[in-house]
Amino acid sequence: MEATGYGKIRAVLETRKRAAGRKADQRKSNPRKERPLAQKQVTADKWLAKNRGDMFVCPKQPGQLMISRASCSKRYAMSRRENLKDLLKGDFFQYTYMRGLSVCRDCPIGKKLTLTRPTSRSRPAARH
Repeated sequence: MEATGYGKIRAVLETRKRAAGRKADQRKSNPRKERPLAQKQVTADKWLAKNRGDMFVCPKQPGQLMISRASCSKRYAMSRRENLKDLLKGDFFQYTYMRGLSVCRDCPIGKKLTLTRPTSRSRPAARH
């Protein structure tokens, strides 16, 4: 009886091995589909290497957030436009968005960068 049980286990293992081999063959046929996140990582690494001088660690944001000077300037400008009086007005996601911008409102770095940043085309009105 044990020999039969061992034979069943062996048959199951061989079936799994064959199925794994077929999956590996499918992955080999389309390597791009296999690793889309790895390709995005390479692109992000290239971008960071090219723009490393434009990045700095924001002292106002938690977790040593690295942010570009242009993004800092945009966040400062957005925080000045938004009404931050009633943070609990919307849902949780609106609260986290507004709370994240509230630390940028009085940032001296953002203010300085906004003054030096050239003005871009006018932005469309916010949709609500």
